[in-house]
Amino acid sequence: MTEPLQPTYQIHPARYAKGKLAVRCVPDGSGWKTLAALVISQMPGVTYSNREKSYLCSARTAAKFVAEMTRVEARRLVDEAHAVGRAVDHIDGDPRQQSAGELARGDADEGRTMNKIFVFGSNQAERHGGGAAAYAHKSLAAQWGVGEGPTGLCYALPTKDFDIQSRFLPEVAESVERFLAYARGCPDLTFQVTRVGCGLAGFRDEEIASMFVAAPDNCEFDTAWKQWLPSRKFWGTF
Repeated sequence: MTEPLQPTYQIHPARYAKGKLAVRCVPDGSGWKTLAALVISQMPGVTYSNREKSYLCSARTAAKFVAEMTRVEARRLVDEAHAVGRAVDHIDGDPRQQSAGELARGDADEGRTMNKIFVFGSNQAERHGGGAAAYAHKSLAAQWGVGEGPTGLCYALPTKDFDIQSRFLPEVAESVERFLAYARGCPDLTFQVTRVGCGLAGFRDEEIASMFVAAPDNCEFDTAWKQWLPSRKFWGTF
């Protein structure tokens, strides 16, 4: 079975470069220059910081990088499924039936056109064990080890701290502002914002929803927030 590529990189706000995101590439056993490093280093406007031990880039470039890594991973999984499908067809001997590989390829091709990013409440301990975070990890490739920022087909917005306790509201507001800056820099993506912090973290809906009044038009919200964001778009509910 092919191993997933996502754990070979981590994305978080840069510590020493204001307004930048840091992409840290993790050794994957294939050599000092991982596939993630090859992809990010060839993107325009990217620089490497010895101090951060990461590649520095804009939010828009980070989104393109994540999309490319997701595409590469999907291609690898589809190729593997396609090989299995060819074997099944050979055994069954029925050319009228669509192979498992063809079915998987169709799903992946559709997935590559998706531009919807699932925004979930996370924690600074970088563990996605419950609620929307668990769904993001299991279904949308959100990585354990990424507590804030883009990951898989998601954006992690921390509402709990390193001890899995609810953060102070001003701290959450700062993370919301970083997310909104990221969303503004990625107008080609649609961000489906869940009721971040209003489940396991225990905040009231009105406390968190009010932080998104200045969100860009490419943000859509949970229908539970309609009374606080009446003029916005809504994607559904979780």
